[in-house]
Amino acid sequence: MNILIIITACIVFYVVANIMHHYAQRDTNQLLLKAVSSGSYTVVEEIIKQQPNINVCNQEKETPLMIASRKGYLSIAELLVMAGADINATCTSGTTALMVASKEGHTEIVELLLKFGASTRKMSKKGWTASMLASAYGNERAKTLLASS
Repeated sequence: MNILIIITACIVFYVVANIMHHYAQRDTNQLLLKAVSSGSYTVVEEIIKQQPNINVCNQEKETPLMIASRKGYLSIAELLVMAGADINATCTSGTTALMVASKEGHTEIVELLLKFGASTRKMSKKGWTASMLASAYGNERAKTLLASS
């Protein structure tokens, strides 16, 4: 009888621990998205130490690297890349961080992503490449960088 109680208690503890870990991971992912969006390098750095899903997508279908690329947060983009962010990751739209940076004209981020092997050939679900977006939004420097890579 006592062994059955101990086994049941162990199983319950294991299940509760896994549930808590799942929710903690989800919360850490949300914190990462918010910290990147707010541009807080120090907070992003601390959250990365908690090993969140660095390629998680937010409700707008962006990864943390895409958010940093859109907002022009070069130091955060570098931090995410160095922490293992997938530079060619896409969410449901098929957009990559390189496409976002090219569209927004954040040429230092375009250079960073190209340096780490971002694909210039990827196409969004709407048929846009990073070069096409740079051209369409008048970002000549980004277009030049993309053409020379």
